[in-house]
Amino acid sequence: MLAITAGYVAVGYAIELIRSSRMSKSAGGKSLGGGLKRVFDGLTLAVSILLLVGVVYPSVMALIGDTRLFAIVAGLAGVLYSLHAFVPEDLA
Repeated sequence: MLAITAGYVAVGYAIELIRSSRMSKSAGGKSLGGGLKRVFDGLTLAVSILLLVGVVYPSVMALIGDTRLFAIVAGLAGVLYSLHAFVPEDLA
């Protein structure tokens, strides 16, 4: 989980650096968000991915029981929520 979160944060900063190097100061490029928000988004992505992977294993399926559909929807929502942070607000 820590590796996924760290990777997400690193990719976020890399995208921000690439965008800022391509945009001039006068273009008013917006930051993708940083600090705590970016770590929260990374943790949301990590937990969502682990939830989706966990649904595949029979022992986890037995524990989840009738909530499997909810777990899949919640996991997908978490992944999509985390990935939306990479899209700048002016493009969304």
